[in-house]
Amino acid sequence: MMPPPSFLDLVEEYLTFRRGLGFALESRSWMLRDFGRYSDRTGHQGSLTIDLQMQWALSTQSSDPAHAAVRLSTIRRFAQHRALADPATGGSMANGARSVYVQFGDGAGTWSAVQSASIVLDTVKPEVTLPHSQFVLSGTDVRIRLTWSGSDATSGIIRYNLERCSLEVGGPCNRVPRWSPTATTAIDAGNFGNTRYRLRAVDGAGNQGDWRYLEPGLHVDGDPITSAYYWVDPWDVEWSWSFFGPFVRYSTVAGAEMRFWKSAREMVLVSTLGPDRGEAKIYVDGVFVKKLDLYAPTLTFRQIVYAQRWPSVASHRLRIVVVGTPGRPRVDVDGFAWLGTEREYVP
Repeated sequence: MMPPPSFLDLVEEYLTFRRGLGFALESRSWMLRDFGRYSDRTGHQGSLTIDLQMQWALSTQSSDPAHAAVRLSTIRRFAQHRALADPATGGSMANGARSVYVQFGDGAGTWSAVQSASIVLDTVKPEVTLPHSQFVLSGTDVRIRLTWSGSDATSGIIRYNLERCSLEVGGPCNRVPRWSPTATTAIDAGNFGNTRYRLRAVDGAGNQGDWRYLEPGLHVDGDPITSAYYWVDPWDVEWSWSFFGPFVRYSTVAGAEMRFWKSAREMVLVSTLGPDRGEAKIYVDGVFVKKLDLYAPTLTFRQIVYAQRWPSVASHRLRIVVVGTPGRPRVDVDGFAWLGTEREYVP
């Protein structure tokens, strides 16, 4: 295999080609040969890069900035010639760290010193995974936690854009607040009855990734007086804007039951805590799992009092039985929220 030609050989080839076109080139040929010898001495391999041209232009002993400009203009036509045979001439345009050189000249022919800077060339969009949704299983009201990850090989991700969108066609999207622009988790307490999410990343070069759209399979029922529930009387109904629905069903009679079944991967029960609230037994899929005590020194509405997670979506049954605690027998069923199948959608 023949070794690649030296840079001096490439210069001689160029001079022969130009002379064949009728150009004398005597005033510039010595400078081009000097560049060829310089490049071979440095051991540079591969294409003719901008870095190599700048290194040679600045290697002059002259203190006059215009001299470097003359040397660069001499090498420029040779570089254009080389680009015909080697498209990589001038340097790689692949993503990564690159050097940029600038020199300014005025109308009188005066040139500034060459200025250089390092930049990161990045033309590739960042990517994100589809967010995963879970309930926040404590606290006031129903909240959802979204988690995800992102990647950008070059300039790095500087922020994520997470928005909550209406299910309505052409409906609005609103930003979900987060504690940090680069945080990969968020807790949302939005209008869960009519919600989708969309997420994208932005990298250090300003490239915006594609939106990923999530339907979390989220359902909220704050109206436990509907036929979705099976009640074993006696239960009464109360109305207040303080409740989740704003209706609540309650009972003070031991043995009163409520049964609820859905296809879900997570389920939460919302109730009321207070000094007159009592105890209830929780059964899941026919098995006793917990006795709830709804006592609190002050009346507190819209509380998640029970939550259950499963590895995957399946049909589950929840049964609540009022204990009839002496002195504080009341148990409220204020509503339910559950997560079904997550899916990515295309708007």
